[in-house]
Amino acid sequence: MRFFAMKERLLLLAIFVVYIAILTVALLWPFDFDFDFNRDNNARWIKNINGIQFEKKGMLITKKQPSYLFSKLTKGTGLTIEIWVKAYNSLQDGPARIISYSLNPYLRNFTLAQSKDKLIMRLRTTQTDLNGISPHLELPNVFDELGVQYIVVTFGHGQECVYINGQLRKCEGRIRGNFSNWNPTYKLAIGNEVTGFRPWLGAIFYAAVYNRAITGKEVINHFANGQASAVPLKSDAAPVVCYLFNERAGTTISDGVQNASSADLYIPEKLPPIQKKLFQLSDEIISHDLEPLNVVRNFIGFVPLGFLLYGVLRTFSYSKGKSVLFALVTGVLVAISGEYLDYFLPGRHSSAIELSLKTMGAWIGVLLYSVYVENGRLPIDWFCNIKRRPKA
Repeated sequence: MRFFAMKERLLLLAIFVVYIAILTVALLWPFDFDFDFNRDNNARWIKNINGIQFEKKGMLITKKQPSYLFSKLTKGTGLTIEIWVKAYNSLQDGPARIISYSLNPYLRNFTLAQSKDKLIMRLRTTQTDLNGISPHLELPNVFDELGVQYIVVTFGHGQECVYINGQLRKCEGRIRGNFSNWNPTYKLAIGNEVTGFRPWLGAIFYAAVYNRAITGKEVINHFANGQASAVPLKSDAAPVVCYLFNERAGTTISDGVQNASSADLYIPEKLPPIQKKLFQLSDEIISHDLEPLNVVRNFIGFVPLGFLLYGVLRTFSYSKGKSVLFALVTGVLVAISGEYLDYFLPGRHSSAIELSLKTMGAWIGVLLYSVYVENGRLPIDWFCNIKRRPKA
């Protein structure tokens, strides 16, 4: 039997506590839990001008999948998102969705959003992840001024470019690929994520989407013409969908191109309820959860949990059987708790894959300590100054 001095026990216990704190931050950051079950939609028409404002959380959304939009964009030569907007503050994050063609906070075709003063563009292609994050485009110092702005983001010919008030602010070629991996079941939303948990506070006066990258000359002309007068909507240069917000009342915002009613937006009375499921599985979620970064975060991140917890129990003279049982059960409970809390994080999901990875990681940690440390196969004197002592 191995004996441990009190200082050795306390040192290992302190390491375990520090690890738990780091693990908690890594798994749940930024702790933006949404326990607000008030789902009133606060999208409101602006008096006397064309536009919708979001002074509190709200959204506009298509009633069904915009099949015409999907067909035109996936058969086009690129993408342009063109908007006239006014952000109400430069503190909102999430990022806060201005316009999003997506399923939820982690699966999308494209999203244009605000993260404090930054403009964020997430675009799924065959060479990015399913969230359009790796890689994605960020442009700082866009929302540090809170006046009305004309924003255009284009993607085509191997370049993604951003224009602010008619001026080219950024152009880069990191994002490649095409839209053949887009999902036709997603909906289009303005002012929020489709699930209603990434609200943007501001006003929108005009929005259009093209299936090509419009030119810098077109951007300058559109900016000079002013909001809601981009191009003749029946011309060959017309956008695929366009919202003028000239209804000024009611619950429907019509697609000004009038090619298909599936792209019409409406103002629901309530934001969507929480639609996520605990420990869900789907092909896209499995693909997302098995990405290398997620495997490292969930599996390897939980190996020290089992390793340190089992080690702490053994230093306090618990039997091997009780230590193994307690460490394994605790690993499972911590994994379940983490996935349950993910249910209330707008940018996360509760996944059976992640639960399995976390549990296996904790169990591997127990095995490593039991087999290698206790049997003397892994030198650990440097770790916590554990010394073999004579039997009593």
